[in-house]
Amino acid sequence: MNKPTLKKLVTAACAGLAGVSAAALLDALSQQDISDFSGVGNLPLFLREMASASSLTEHLSHGVRPPEWNARAHCGGCGDVWLWAAVSVPTCPWCEARKDGVKIPRPAKVGA
Repeated sequence: MNKPTLKKLVTAACAGLAGVSAAALLDALSQQDISDFSGVGNLPLFLREMASASSLTEHLSHGVRPPEWNARAHCGGCGDVWLWAAVSVPTCPWCEARKDGVKIPRPAKVGA
């Protein structure tokens, strides 16, 4: 795959996602990644998933709630947190950030 085509696909994959750039995603891709996914026609989907994962990691590592995480949830390790669904879980994606000392966003107390 030529570089201009790949750059266009990566730019499209990063569109609308905060905290991830096309340049950073291009740097993270190996030639093997590109070969593995372009041969079966899933490269655009693979690139979007990589960009989404990078954006999510960026949000979590900075203690910023991802835009689509609007549900009050409860984590056994973190307490009340924002997630994509109103669930109660033993651990959550915020756990690692919290353990690393990141101040994580929390929903307001019910009745407060």
